[in-house]
Amino acid sequence: MNRLLLLAPSINFGQITSYAKKLWLVLIASLLSLQVQAIAEDAPKAALLSQEAEQVVSRIEQLGGKVRYAAAGMQDLEVDFRFSNEKFNDAELAALSKLANVTVLRINGTGVTDKGLRHVAKLPSLKRLDLAKTVVTGIGLKQLTGLKQLESLNLYATKVGDRELLELAKLQKLKTLYIEKTHITEPGIAAFKKLAAGVTVVPDMSEDRRRAELLVVASQKLLHRADSELTAFKQDVKELFPRLADFKKDQEAKKKTYEALRKSADDLRKKRDAANKSSSDAEKAASKAQKESKAKPDDEKLKQAAKKSQQQAEEAKKNAEKASAAYDDAKQKAGSAKRKFDKANGLQKRAENAKKNEEVARKTYNAAALRVTLTSRQRNAFTKPGKVSFSVSEPTGVVRDRWPITSGIPLHRGVLFDAEATTLVSAEGDEIPLQTEALSRWPDGSIRWLLLDFQATFGASQTRKFSLQYGPALQRKAGGEVVAVEESKDRIELNTGPLRVELSSKDFRLLNAVWLDRDGNGEFADDERLTTNQDAGIILTTPDGKSFHADASDATMEVEQAGPLRACVRIAGKHSNKDGSMFRYIVRVHAFAGRPYLKINYTFVNDNERELMSKVDSLELVFAASGADNNKSILDGQVGGNRRLFQVDDQSYEINAKSAGKRAAGWVAIGNQQGGVAIGVREFWQNWPKSLEAHDNLLRVGICPKFEKGRYDGKPIKEEAKLYYYLRDGDYSFKIGVSRTHEVWAHLFSGEPSVETLNSFYRAVDLPLLAQPSPDYVSQTQAAGDFQPAKKSAAYARYDAWLDATFQLHLADLENVREYGLLNFGDWYNIKWDSWGNLEYDTARCFAIQYLRTGDRRYFDRASQAARHYLDVDVVHEISDGLHKFPGSAKMRPGHIWLHQLGHTGGYYGRYDGEKYHDEAPLIMKGAYQVGMYNFGHHWIGGVFDYYMLTGDRRALEVAKMSADTLAADCPTRYTDHIRDLGWPLNFVVAAYEATGKQEYLDAATRQWKLLQKHFDAEKGFQVMLAYGHCNEPSTAKRCHGQNAYMLALTMSGLARYHRLTQDPEALKGLTAGLNQLVRECWSEKHKSFYLSSCIHNRDNPPPALCSVTALSAEAFAYEAAITGNAEHRRIWREAFETMVTAGLESAAKGDQQGQTGYSSMMFHFTPFGFRALEPR
Repeated sequence: MNRLLLLAPSINFGQITSYAKKLWLVLIASLLSLQVQAIAEDAPKAALLSQEAEQVVSRIEQLGGKVRYAAAGMQDLEVDFRFSNEKFNDAELAALSKLANVTVLRINGTGVTDKGLRHVAKLPSLKRLDLAKTVVTGIGLKQLTGLKQLESLNLYATKVGDRELLELAKLQKLKTLYIEKTHITEPGIAAFKKLAAGVTVVPDMSEDRRRAELLVVASQKLLHRADSELTAFKQDVKELFPRLADFKKDQEAKKKTYEALRKSADDLRKKRDAANKSSSDAEKAASKAQKESKAKPDDEKLKQAAKKSQQQAEEAKKNAEKASAAYDDAKQKAGSAKRKFDKANGLQKRAENAKKNEEVARKTYNAAALRVTLTSRQRNAFTKPGKVSFSVSEPTGVVRDRWPITSGIPLHRGVLFDAEATTLVSAEGDEIPLQTEALSRWPDGSIRWLLLDFQATFGASQTRKFSLQYGPALQRKAGGEVVAVEESKDRIELNTGPLRVELSSKDFRLLNAVWLDRDGNGEFADDERLTTNQDAGIILTTPDGKSFHADASDATMEVEQAGPLRACVRIAGKHSNKDGSMFRYIVRVHAFAGRPYLKINYTFVNDNERELMSKVDSLELVFAASGADNNKSILDGQVGGNRRLFQVDDQSYEINAKSAGKRAAGWVAIGNQQGGVAIGVREFWQNWPKSLEAHDNLLRVGICPKFEKGRYDGKPIKEEAKLYYYLRDGDYSFKIGVSRTHEVWAHLFSGEPSVETLNSFYRAVDLPLLAQPSPDYVSQTQAAGDFQPAKKSAAYARYDAWLDATFQLHLADLENVREYGLLNFGDWYNIKWDSWGNLEYDTARCFAIQYLRTGDRRYFDRASQAARHYLDVDVVHEISDGLHKFPGSAKMRPGHIWLHQLGHTGGYYGRYDGEKYHDEAPLIMKGAYQVGMYNFGHHWIGGVFDYYMLTGDRRALEVAKMSADTLAADCPTRYTDHIRDLGWPLNFVVAAYEATGKQEYLDAATRQWKLLQKHFDAEKGFQVMLAYGHCNEPSTAKRCHGQNAYMLALTMSGLARYHRLTQDPEALKGLTAGLNQLVRECWSEKHKSFYLSSCIHNRDNPPPALCSVTALSAEAFAYEAAITGNAEHRRIWREAFETMVTAGLESAAKGDQQGQTGYSSMMFHFTPFGFRALEPR
């Protein structure tokens, strides 16, 4: 090496290439590095060490250790026993004190004990100490606290615990501490860091967890962004791609128009330029003539020539101005045509690229979803094992064998990040196959709601207990039956074991290709096919006799869940014929591992932009069984031939046009000795009119069954407006944007059909099984909000008694008011309004929260029915120019929501000519309530999200997000004398953010607060001049100022929810000021209740005891009092609550709300979230 170094100076670098020069420089640098290292390693021997020190070094080397100079300098020594063995012990350490300046000591994996550390404590220059894999304990570590230079300490795989760790805080210069595989806990680290804030602990579980959390949250944001892009491109595929041909024609026409106008503008520009030149020349000639005339003032000819020249110049100037104006006009028209062409061109390109963009966006979304899964798994490694106990009860009194259960459960914040890190165990100790999906996440990325899919067997009315276990080390047991999904270009195949189902996007006929493995050999022979193509499909017929088939145009298919226990395929398309389409549809087919049946959700959506109110003659799902030999049909529980059952209304049904009973079971079957098919509709009679028909080998399900003209006509107007408004003149009438979903179950069987078996199956279908944790557990998670379990405390037990009594009245109304029907079921009717309520004050949320507080599944059932009605009928799914002609719906977009009105959407009675209403029905609700309208003060979505969390219903999420996107885009809304136009949207977007974590919703909530903040006065609150009606004084000069109390109350409860998420101190100030305003302007200390507005003109009358202000302000008062300690606010609301509940119990006992019980939702929406204010402090 030295010889090479000596050669280097003699090299003539000018004679070699630059590449070779670089090679030489690299070589020389390497050699110098090696020589320096050798010098450093050899230094202890070469240095003038004392004889005693040389003996120590020799002894160290004999034991397998090494002594070298530390890299930092030539005086500090490094002693390394990493490559020695356990023979190196405490006694050997004693000699180290004879070596001066030992700064690094590595004795990991040696036999050193606590006794030996007293020798280490005598090394004053020690900076780095490695004790990994030794048997040292806290006793020995205490001896090291005097090492004032120690910067790094490695305790890997030692038995050190939290108590000993605190002693190390005395090491003043300690920078890094390695503690992996010790007995040190996370709380111990936290306590240590309070004493030694500058020390980096590795691993620091809290810090590592925090980083992992940040990765999960970042991944979630990417997923939300990808989801938004995918949703936009899906919309392009749905709306633009089918119109591609029209866009091309429009683009070509606009291009021709633009090119013609541009050419005309170019020609006019040339004419303008020529005219300008002529004008300039004429002006010059006139100027010259004037000069000549002035030079010879007596020359008459020159005067006349100058005059004529001036006239010519003026004429030329006018011509130039006209030419310029003509050019400017042509240029403007060409510019406008260019913009229209660019827009048309952009639409054409979007339509052309829609499917490609959707495909790319889907890949991006899938990649983002995978990233969430991986980061969640990484974060889950820091969680502790735990479990959630829950029960499942069979509610119908029938035996269920390996019945599929799909149900959501809430989780505490921070306990689970990876949905796969879970197992399910029965009370008997058996692990049960499980499929899971994260439905919602907390802000830290942990799972808030988890969807469980599993199967279990139940005896009639049996309750079983289960335990969901979670933890980083859990792995599910492999094996068992699974559902397999195979995808190809135009087909998707589902295989449950006993069933094989083929779905085609080119020829979608629902269940036209289904096989049943009758012999159980794992194969599907041709003679095991139970359904066929012939005459099968989804068929919509209009009154003019035109038929539109789902299989007449291509559909799009997407696998939403791929097993192992449940698979779901989403199919979307349009009912079409050669001339066009009529209504789009969405179908979801669910298949279950090892089971011979399928769940089908069929949704129709009125997207017929040609009509405001579309007429339909019939809409049927037709299933064709293979072969017709010796077939038997079962209808209404009876074996027979070809028959048709028609559910006329909630009071009667007919078979072959003859009265047959009140409420049909809702299923039909056909088959022979080889097997067959049964089809049933969940909540069949409740959604009348409906029909079932068995004819030869066909089964027909009438979603909108054909009926004769006059069947529903001639009813009293009040009865017609409630029940039959959409069934007049022998046709169905649906407003643009209306949809409806039906749940259909297909049961495939071998052998002859069994009435008893199928009847039990379809009874079970009507009431799905629910995973029910205890109300105590649910409330503790706060996943659905901060509420207390029902009747846990005497403080609010009377409230629950009141709600139970009101609910009994509500169930009675369901029957007595006849709140059933295709468009009506799930909503409530108000007989005092002659109008459907459109679930005002979010009835679905009221019942969902009470279900979670009580475990009473009756509340779940009504919440489910309400949410499904609301998301289909009350939410607008499509719009048209006709819809925008009326002021009440002029700005409606998909996702907006109709307020309470006739027929839910309006449009069935009355018309508006731009100035006044005509042809109104003689009902209490008139004008816009008959024609149709919406406003921001009637938008809520919490109940739909609650329903999604409890069921995992993807349609609910789909619609809720569409609606939330629309409303978020509207924010900020407006601040008016109806402050609920701001308050309900605030509550809406906060609920959407809590459910999805999508930042855009929280941003929208912030915009609502900022608008509210602009009108905020710290002393006065939120002042407006009261609307007439909120104040009794007609004159604006004498009108009171203040607020409508119940609208302010719900707005403040929304602001409390916003502050809980953001901790914005200004929002808290606004909340306190708003509550101060309620108390100052509306509270009656005498009556212990609130007046309904700030108006002072009617204070001779007492405020209502059953007061909506008390109910709607519950969350605001409870939250603000808890945060600020405001005892006065807490006292006032407690007293108001007692007044309200007492009045509520009295009212329920008298049945005051009978016939409009749904309107009591205003009393229950926020109230459970106010119970914290009732607890002793």
